[in-house]
Amino acid sequence: DTAESVKMGVEGIWNLVTGSGDGQLQLRSKDLSRFAKTVISPLNTLKLLQPGMEILSGNIALDTAFKRTNAERSHWTQQSNLTLHRLSGRVDNYQFENLALMANWSGMERWKTAQPIEFSLEKLDLVFEVHNIVARLTLPQATAITKPSVRLEKFLAGMFGGQLFLPEPALWDFGAPINTLTLRAQQWQLSDMV
Repeated sequence: DTAESVKMGVEGIWNLVTGSGDGQLQLRSKDLSRFAKTVISPLNTLKLLQPGMEILSGNIALDTAFKRTNAERSHWTQQSNLTLHRLSGRVDNYQFENLALMANWSGMERWKTAQPIEFSLEKLDLVFEVHNIVARLTLPQATAITKPSVRLEKFLAGMFGGQLFLPEPALWDFGAPINTLTLRAQQWQLSDMV
C-alpha cells in the first residue's frame, strides 16, 4: 500500500497443463495498526469480522511455501511460519498489550504444528487485570482448522497478586460437545480480588 505499512511478495512456478507447481508468499508489516485500519474496516462493513476490534500497534511476519504435484486439491502441501510481535489493541471493551506469537505449521485444510506455538501477552484488561500470560500449545495430529484439536502444554498467568496455571497438559477439541480443563490458583490475595 502507499503508506508502506505492509509489504507482500508472491513468487512461484505453475504448470497449467499438469497443475503442478510451487511458490512462496511473504508478508511483512512493521505498522500493523495502519494496515489493520485499511483491512478491518471493509471486513466489518461486510460483516466478516466481529465489530469492535482495533489494532493499536504491532508487527507481523508470515512466510508460506506451497507445493502442488497435480491439479487435485488433496495434493497441495504448505509450510508456514507466523510471528506476531508487540501487538496491542482491543476487542469490544477488552484491551490487550504486547502480544507475541510464534507458530510453525503445515497442511492445507488440516493443520499440524512442526513445533509448539509459543504465545505471550503482557497485559489483558478484562473487568480485572491478567498479566504475564504465557502459553504453549500444539496441534500434534493433523486437525481440521475449522474445529481443531489443540494440546495445551503450558499456561501461566498472573492474577489477583498470585498465579493461575495449568498443572498438567490438556487436550481441547473444538469439535467435541464438551471439554474440561483444570486450572490451579496459587497465592491469590483476597484484597486484590475484592
